[in-house]
Amino acid sequence: MCIRDRHIYFTGMTSIMFHALPPRLFISVFFYAFMISIFFYSHIRNTIKSKEELFHEYIRDSLTKVYSRNYFLEMLKKEMVTADKNGLYVAMIDMNRFKYINDTYGHSFGDQVLEEVGKLLNQMDSNIAAGRVGGDEFMIYSSGIPLRDLYKEINQVIMDFRKFLTHKAMEPDNNGLGMSLGVVEVREDRALSDSLNLCDAIMYLAKSKGNNQVIVEGIDINEEDLESYRES
Repeated sequence: MCIRDRHIYFTGMTSIMFHALPPRLFISVFFYAFMISIFFYSHIRNTIKSKEELFHEYIRDSLTKVYSRNYFLEMLKKEMVTADKNGLYVAMIDMNRFKYINDTYGHSFGDQVLEEVGKLLNQMDSNIAAGRVGGDEFMIYSSGIPLRDLYKEINQVIMDFRKFLTHKAMEPDNNGLGMSLGVVEVREDRALSDSLNLCDAIMYLAKSKGNNQVIVEGIDINEEDLESYRES
């Protein structure tokens, strides 16, 4: 029996079986088959949705909507392979006096501050990616844009954050809430871990210089000052 004949035979036998069933039993069989199909469809749909939600939770920080630490570092490692002639730069960002603000104005306001920082970082140039790497610590990397453009983007974030504080009836200069940034170039002749440690050291050096300071590797850095901030 060929495939076509088997199909005709099976269809015919199925039709005979259903016609042979009493109407009430036929309705019951049809109803249960329909309910089973709905159950499996719902189960499959929920499984797919759960996987999508888990993946989203993995790549995005739930509060700030920037990338999570692990996913951000994965992206940075991949970017090292494809970085173009404009170079690959990474910046460490630390919020100044965030604990004091959190304790004074409450955790709800602290969350608003972090959400605002995340929003501002996500609004940067499309060649800049941002991630949250700690409670009030963030990182960004830029690929495909010159350093001067990255510097402009960073300063825009600082200015917009000061406007946010003013809107919240908080004087930016008086409450001390702001950010400090250290920027380094990710180079082939230096391990990524060494670049990140240096970036962290430069960020702490910037923090010691005052609020909303940005220090770039190779620009206005006193090596003796930097040495005390290097990770041992």
